[in-house]
Amino acid sequence: MTAAIYPSLEDKTVFISGGAMGIGEAIVEEFSKQGSKVAFVDIAKDAGEKLTARLKGDVWFGECDITDIKALQDAIAAAAKALGPITILVNNAAHDERRISSSPPRRSSR
Repeated sequence: MTAAIYPSLEDKTVFISGGAMGIGEAIVEEFSKQGSKVAFVDIAKDAGEKLTARLKGDVWFGECDITDIKALQDAIAAAAKALGPITILVNNAAHDERRISSSPPRRSSR
């Protein structure tokens, strides 16, 4: 199956939070395939660097904990300096306790 190509995304600068793994990784990959300039941040440094190395085109990665507002502002500024003005924002970062915990989630006793 051939993926759709959207010419309107070519050369647009995209900033994605939580882009190194899972859904975020897929978002980064798909924007890159569209010819977008992709900047993404994540706390997962190794995964982010591996993804950056794998992709072709203009890709920028910054290790960043988005709960640190100053670090996030600095990352946004660095991404814009590297790739140009950001025109698309994808706020994907999340913290899900279900993935961190080794025990299964508790069920309600209704």
